Amino acid sequence: MMFKKINFIFFLFFTLLFINAQDNRKKIIVTNDKIGFEMSLSEIFSPLNNDALIQKIKKAETILKNLNEVEYDINDLGNVEMFKIDDNNLFGISIQEYDEKINGDYVNAVNIKNEQVYNLFKQNFPKAVIERQTLKESINGLEFLKYYQKVDLSIKKTIYNINYNKLFDNNIELIILMSFDDKKKGELMMNAFINSRFKPEKK
Repeated sequence: MMFKKINFIFFLFFTLLFINAQDNRKKIIVTNDKIGFEMSLSEIFSPLNNDALIQKIKKAETILKNLNEVEYDINDLGNVEMFKIDDNNLFGISIQEYDEKINGDYVNAVNIKNEQVYNLFKQNFPKAVIERQTLKESINGLEFLKYYQKVDLSIKKTIYNINYNKLFDNNIELIILMSFDDKKKGELMMNAFINSRFKPEKK
């Protein structure tokens, strides 16, 4: 059988939607000198530590047993920072190297990952109505690739997924992920990202 590889952060986001996560609330500052990135998350967000995530992933394997065509590597966990407002409203940041000479065209890679997100929900919720859109959006003067997905699971349950992707000139990739079922909490995530700052790279 041929396996389909899925970017780990998207798999992680999906699994965390259906399991409880550890709670540890305090104001959070996320920084990265390589892209001059700084973002502040209020006390409403709580971080998920690596040990807790690994345990949740192991438990989630039974939930995703129908996805036997997907393989993933938990070693990618070191590149991901995950936060939650509650168990159904999650926020993720991934900052890692991406070399187009080695990994291929970046835009194409992002489109493939977005398609995987779509397929992940479609396989597990075949009756869901899914709307999606891919576009470019400027955040703090920087152009990002944006993926928007609305999943209507039922009359009462809708999940929104919003992903922002950017490859910087120094081959550093920034991925921002939001998954929420409460629009007001989604606005809190969006505002946190919009109010983030990008300073010149330190020499």
